[in-house]
Amino acid sequence: MIGKIQPYAPNVDRVAPKDRTSRWPLVQGVGDPFPGNPASNTFAFWFNYFWAEVKDYANITLVQQQKAAEIFFQVFGGAAAPFTLRADFATRDNAFKENILRQLLLIGFKRVALDSPKLTVRSPGGRVIAPAPLVASDAMSMNLKMISGKRGQPTPIAFRADARSYEDLIQHKGFRTRARSEDSPIHAIYGLDQPWHPFSNPVYRDSMFLRLGSKNADNCLQTVISVGAEFAGITHFPILNDYVLVFQAKDATGRPLALKPLTEWTPQDEMAARTHSQRVRTVREAGTIDRLEKDNYIYAFLLDGVKLFNTEAYFKSHGHTPFPERGANAIPPENLLCEIHFVAKWFYSDAGRQIMLYELAFDPIRWLPSRPYVEVVIGTSGVQELEAIILKEIAKARSRSDITGEKVIYDRQKRTRWTESERQQVARELATFLKSSAAPKIPNGQKEKAAVVAKLPSLSEKIDLLGPQDWNAFRAAAKKVT
Repeated sequence: MIGKIQPYAPNVDRVAPKDRTSRWPLVQGVGDPFPGNPASNTFAFWFNYFWAEVKDYANITLVQQQKAAEIFFQVFGGAAAPFTLRADFATRDNAFKENILRQLLLIGFKRVALDSPKLTVRSPGGRVIAPAPLVASDAMSMNLKMISGKRGQPTPIAFRADARSYEDLIQHKGFRTRARSEDSPIHAIYGLDQPWHPFSNPVYRDSMFLRLGSKNADNCLQTVISVGAEFAGITHFPILNDYVLVFQAKDATGRPLALKPLTEWTPQDEMAARTHSQRVRTVREAGTIDRLEKDNYIYAFLLDGVKLFNTEAYFKSHGHTPFPERGANAIPPENLLCEIHFVAKWFYSDAGRQIMLYELAFDPIRWLPSRPYVEVVIGTSGVQELEAIILKEIAKARSRSDITGEKVIYDRQKRTRWTESERQQVARELATFLKSSAAPKIPNGQKEKAAVVAKLPSLSEKIDLLGPQDWNAFRAAAKKVT
């Protein structure tokens, strides 16, 4: 570092980078280098966050691979996985840590400048020193929905799904990124106020970043407000089964609640979900937890004064099939036009082994702060056009195949879910049949089931779906019936 004497001796590799043996194959498969879900305000959390994009970046160059591996081994040691934290890492200062994270950021993410940089000309020839970065632009070039403004001029609008009510958003000063929320407690909760964090540098803090990892290929959650040209496609946000960045609630053993069957939830688990920032509540039927519910909101807003980037177009041009989103630097509260409250319903999928979204229940449109006010802002015809767009989007959201498909699975699981009372009824009827003269001398599941269904026709579907192992469990229970 220029102008500073480091407290440790430099480790200079005198072999040119292109001639060094690549250690990338040793580390490219490492998932979370820092295990155990480190706290969000720690270096470890952010190393994992940036590393996830680096290791999954399909177009990473050989030079970037070499650099990423060298960065990794500045923090970890060992000849093979599992790697351990280097003993000398505790002596490293904030400048060292910031350099580590910044280099990962610049490999696994693509920077979008909010403003065009000034071109620095050098002679001869007036060539620029480096190509300009990606730059945000205004809404007119974003291929968004248009409504007739107050004077009939086309006015672009966009949508966003969020967990917060209008009153919350007013308190939070609209939609702002974590990186640029310096006056909010969330800034410190995520360690964004720390000198080792790259976003403490205004150049990076005041930029938007795209995640380049092939699993994501989308906006960075920390520096971009994601908005949509439509909202049927964003009604699954916030994604509760993202237990790393969205719904991090855990049980007493550290198990994410998003991965825990609802039948196993304790009162403490229910409290953890309810008090989490996502405010997830349980809904019981017949004394057991049937599903989870979460209040969500869709907002429609104007884009006056907002800097945007067409994330979808960028990733399409790079061979991905991206989510149809745009990136915004912020949405101030005065741009909001209306709020649509809806309840997202989630169930635990036995097949998927995680909670899944299966239904959306929408309330009427709430104009912000009132319909007469919005009519003044965008005109009566603008309000009517926006209302028609919203109702069409609600219909599309309700018929989304990914959600309706899970509804079929939910309904089937619910129909075939056994209560303790039903189990006892089947055990009693099976015990009666097995003691009768009609019972086969050799166990015969088909005949036994038919006899029980004849007595309990309402349980026929559940009984028919029982496999041999499950039916053996009922035989064992029948033998205990006195």
